[in-house]
Amino acid sequence: MISGDRPRPGVRNALQTRALLLVAFGLLAPLVILGFLISSALDDLSARVVRDQQLLARSAVAHVEEIVRDELEGLYGGGVEPDSPARRAALLATYRHSRLFSSVFLLSPGGEILWEEPEGGHRDDRLLAMPAAQEAIATGRRAASALTTLKNGARRLFLFIPLVDLDGKATGMAGASLDPARPAFANLLPAAQTGEGLTTELVDAAGEVVATTDAGPARTPPVDPEFLKPLLQDRRPFAGRVGDDAVAFAPLKLFPWGVVVRERATHAFAPAFTFRRRMLALTPVFLSLAALFTWGAARSVLRPLFVLTRAAERITGGDLAEPIPPLPDDEVGRLGRSLETMRVRLGASLDEIRSANEQLEARVARRTQELQRLYAELRDRDDRRAELLKRFLSAQERERMRIARELHDETCQTISALSFRLESALGELPEGGTRARLEEVKVLAGRALDDLHRVIFDLRPSILDDLGLLAAVRWYAARHIEPLGIAVRCEFEDVESRVPKEVATAVFRIVQEALLNVARHAKAENVLLQIAADEKRLLIEIEDDGRGFDPKSAERPSETGRGLGLLGMRERVEILGGKMSLDSAPGNGAHITLEIPIPPEVFHA
Repeated sequence: MISGDRPRPGVRNALQTRALLLVAFGLLAPLVILGFLISSALDDLSARVVRDQQLLARSAVAHVEEIVRDELEGLYGGGVEPDSPARRAALLATYRHSRLFSSVFLLSPGGEILWEEPEGGHRDDRLLAMPAAQEAIATGRRAASALTTLKNGARRLFLFIPLVDLDGKATGMAGASLDPARPAFANLLPAAQTGEGLTTELVDAAGEVVATTDAGPARTPPVDPEFLKPLLQDRRPFAGRVGDDAVAFAPLKLFPWGVVVRERATHAFAPAFTFRRRMLALTPVFLSLAALFTWGAARSVLRPLFVLTRAAERITGGDLAEPIPPLPDDEVGRLGRSLETMRVRLGASLDEIRSANEQLEARVARRTQELQRLYAELRDRDDRRAELLKRFLSAQERERMRIARELHDETCQTISALSFRLESALGELPEGGTRARLEEVKVLAGRALDDLHRVIFDLRPSILDDLGLLAAVRWYAARHIEPLGIAVRCEFEDVESRVPKEVATAVFRIVQEALLNVARHAKAENVLLQIAADEKRLLIEIEDDGRGFDPKSAERPSETGRGLGLLGMRERVEILGGKMSLDSAPGNGAHITLEIPIPPEVFHA
């Protein structure tokens, strides 16, 4: 180490790891690309091996079809009669010259054996019941069966040739059986196309092997017939890996048979496997050399950086007393000298900042004390304002009650007495102009008395004191809202026993103001009133389907007085210690929610 300082292990490990990764990437990236190209070439080689097997399979199919086609030609000879001497002679000649057929026969349309050579070979078997025979009759084309076990235990393949007359009508079938155990049948597969480790197999419609070039005692298991059945049915070629074998399949055109060429993958892809093993064995050597080179390069580059890192950590921790040691005259050295200059200037700046902070803290302390004093005064003012507002509302309710009582006890009685006096006077006056004028005065007195009663109920509805909050709300809605054509639906729970009288009066005034706003401004058709209570709160919801408004526009009352009602409602709710929320939008009506505590000590008149 240049300065003798030892950096912290975390810093050393982080820098060394980064350098190792960067240098290793620079070294290994070309190796990875080269390995990818080599792997692609090996994959192409493997694909070429499979394609060569596919060509072998197609070549074997062509060889098999050529031999079988020659043998089949004899089954078509002998004229159009299904059972004629000419037909039998043609089939007998075919049987004698054939290297594949173990028997030949003629079948009637009903499936009976009309003739066969050698005689008696199939008397116990229903040949027409075979799917291949039925397929030949149904389609009018030749068909071949899968490997079939006869009642005598022999295993045969059957070929069926439908016979038709001049009118195209089926007159029977000619056929032949093939014995896969005969040496001539095994010679169908060309031995010249097979090599060491390579097996060529002829499979029937069920995927079972009927001929193979691998007849030794160490014969490898054949391909799963369930895998071959879809290929045979669709007449679809295949080339690829199946299990541990490289397999190529080619279908025959004459019959639903096929040729499978397979070879152990370890043998078929031996060059590719060998090369991959060598690459895997050499990869640790390449990695070790790259790691050693990277470590040496990183160590020579990172040693001065560790000195700078240590110095930067001391500066970060607030230790500006120790200078940065000298470094080589290169990029890292110039960085060290710049860091030393920054250390000196930073120390001077910290001294200035420390002095300024002390002065600022003194100012902040003075301002904080001033703000605390102002806040205490403001809080005291708010408390006095709330108390005054409580007293004002209480006094207002008392004054309403006094005025209502005086109007009822004095003015109403005076007007009632006036009405009685007029009634008495009318009884003593004859019919005429004076009597008519007095009757008009009596009507006006009765109207004035009704108006005075309405004013008294508005000032202090007696129903609030007599029947409670819910009855008063229903009375007010029925008297002042429904006559305007607004339908009011009330959904109330039994809350009378839990709401103190003072709280009930304040809540009635809040609901009254809300309904008054609906009547004046909402242009609504329906209003929903809901009052419920839980253990601690009185819950009130007032919702209308009117034209709505922007709640922000009602936050501050306008010069015309719009918004004073909502402001009064909020103040009453706050006095009760509750919360009020308003949800509205132009064209969407309004929804007011009130939550008011209901303990008796919340509100005192």
